[in-house]
Amino acid sequence: MNSKIKYILLDLGGVLVPETMLIINKQISELLGINFEELKKANLDIYSLVPIGKMTLLEFYTKTLERLNLKKPSPQELLSKHIDVYEKNFKIFKEVLEIIRGLMNLKKYEVVSFTNTEKEIVEFNKAKNRVFNLFDKNYISCEIGLMKPDIKAYEFVLRDLDAQPSEVIFIDDKIENLKPAKQLGMDTILYKNPTQLKRDLDTLLNR
Repeated sequence: MNSKIKYILLDLGGVLVPETMLIINKQISELLGINFEELKKANLDIYSLVPIGKMTLLEFYTKTLERLNLKKPSPQELLSKHIDVYEKNFKIFKEVLEIIRGLMNLKKYEVVSFTNTEKEIVEFNKAKNRVFNLFDKNYISCEIGLMKPDIKAYEFVLRDLDAQPSEVIFIDDKIENLKPAKQLGMDTILYKNPTQLKRDLDTLLNR
């Protein structure tokens, strides 16, 4: 049994809940009457401000419309569409949830979320889905002002938890998000499916 591990750090989108940004962007493009590439070109340089809390989605869509020189739909309509598509595609993957609950029931580890997301989506999740209630603690990019894969985000989490990297297993579905964790000395798991996640966790926790 690996007595060093104290924290299981877990991404949300693509691991516990669906990754919805591609679906959202496609539907926003359709609503605007433009193709996806035009939308990306219009706002790619400012999107990174949204997950770190320097710009709300409403401000982001206001700026996007200005850049595209479009009067309709309104920024509020685009935001409503964004949240509506997110809500329709939201679900919690039950098999991953069972793994999380199993870890928490052992009372040996703290299970902590570490996610890049936008202010309005956080508000929606806190009010409706209560997904953050599933965890012992949550590190949300727009609240801490840092996002993956910026190594400063991982350093912030370690400091706040008062944890050594060797005490943490970090799970994410994107290789680029695992690299800084590995660089700092955390054990990492590239999430593919619940069976693989359980197997890899068992290997790391019982070595």
